[in-house]
Amino acid sequence: MAHSAPLPGTVWWPSSFLAPSPRGAPLASAYAAAAERSSRSVGLPDASALAPRAPIALIALNVAPRQLDYGAEVLHRLWRLADVTIAADGAANRLREADAALPAAAQRVPGHLTGDMDSIEPAALEHFRARGSSVAVDASQDRHDFDKCLRLLESLEGGRFAEATVFVLGSVGGRVDHGAATLSTLCRHPHLRIVLLSNCNTSVLLSPGSHTILHDPELETGTCGLLPLFGRCTVSTTGFRWNLEGGELAMDGMCSSSNQAEPAAAGQPHVLTVDAHGPLLWTMELIDLGL
Repeated sequence: MAHSAPLPGTVWWPSSFLAPSPRGAPLASAYAAAAERSSRSVGLPDASALAPRAPIALIALNVAPRQLDYGAEVLHRLWRLADVTIAADGAANRLREADAALPAAAQRVPGHLTGDMDSIEPAALEHFRARGSSVAVDASQDRHDFDKCLRLLESLEGGRFAEATVFVLGSVGGRVDHGAATLSTLCRHPHLRIVLLSNCNTSVLLSPGSHTILHDPELETGTCGLLPLFGRCTVSTTGFRWNLEGGELAMDGMCSSSNQAEPAAAGQPHVLTVDAHGPLLWTMELIDLGL
């Protein structure tokens, strides 16, 4: 199908999944307008809307407990929105510990557990198995737990989740080797809409092409980065304090690691654009809202 102008590749509004915003109306309008002109969109302008949307998956990785401390409201919202939940190995221990004081009906039960099961405590395994979690043992030592979770996700329900929006808890911010493995896995699944969630950032992989990003100053500080982790990349941007006009980013050269979203005019949505000739890791700092 021919178009008069190239369509933006993806519209990103990841903070819309985390909490309602007082500025939701203008952002929702901007998101809807951009989504109409895009091939893919990642946002949730109205959590109660019944309109069709891409499936949502929630993956919890096995990390230190503090890296899963996003605040009860955020976790409850994500868990409620998710069409499928997966815990990687020892992450089941963390979920069980976090919910131990809650009534049984309020405790979170992942739909699936996977990994080589070397970290999960036997009591946690039996607890969730008895509550209905399916267990898929993957003994491979050549794949990271995150990769195992994504492989399982894509095999479920006849491939229903092949283009899901995937939130990953405990993805970066702890051990450097774990974070590097997470980013490596992210690069191998560019077809999925993956949002890495840490205590202070959201991060997504921007594939080669054009991207529109909605910034919510009620939930995000505006401090952001474009990281060329996967090789040299020519980039053009708008809406940043320090824009690029066909500049080259490289890990051994210029790296836009601490940029800033430029404030929008009063009453206007904050919209940033990125046109990249290679993959980039986009990060945005979250305001401390108990995330």
